[in-house]
Amino acid sequence: MRRITASILALLMLCVSNVSYAYTDNILEGMWNKLIRGCVNTATGFLEIPGQTIKGYQASGDELHDKILGTATGLIKGVFDAVGRTAWGVVEAAGFWTANPKDNLDIGIPLDSEYVWEKNTVETGLYNVNVEGGAGRVSAKLLRGVGNTVFGVLEFPGQIVKGYKNKTSDLGILRSIWFTASREVYGVADLATLLLPSPKKNVGYAFEEEKPWDALIETFQ
Repeated sequence: MRRITASILALLMLCVSNVSYAYTDNILEGMWNKLIRGCVNTATGFLEIPGQTIKGYQASGDELHDKILGTATGLIKGVFDAVGRTAWGVVEAAGFWTANPKDNLDIGIPLDSEYVWEKNTVETGLYNVNVEGGAGRVSAKLLRGVGNTVFGVLEFPGQIVKGYKNKTSDLGILRSIWFTASREVYGVADLATLLLPSPKKNVGYAFEEEKPWDALIETFQ
């Protein structure tokens, strides 16, 4: 069983080498990228606990009390990062079919890196609301989550009108259903993981508009 698990993880990590580190305008490619990253982060999220504990120890001073404090702080961060990485991994794996926001820049607390085995690729601090605008990031994630959950349904008329205006009515209807469902998925995900770290970048197919009501407003401008 262990060999099978190790083989699956190795295969997923191999697939990751072909995953782009940004959103894409190719729908099938976006779904594949999101599915792979979601599966990998779900399977490896627990490794944040030993990883962050070691980082905390190494980043602390030479005194014994500094080492103890650094290790304890790293352990706590590791637990939060492990839960956050795993939770967002589940969101991406189960919701691979959804469209998603282009990125999470200044939205929520970012994970240190794209994947758990990488060195820090994101400048981030510990869970102090005064570190790198932590309070503002959480507030922005809350607003985005509420906006997508409550107003996500506005994608329905917005994409239909947009499709009619662009003479692609059939495509507009399909996008209206897809984008509405996707807004709801990501709205709930943002609210459920409000205080947990999440990837700074998204790898799936991005919404064409930033906010769910933008398409409807733009059609009348």
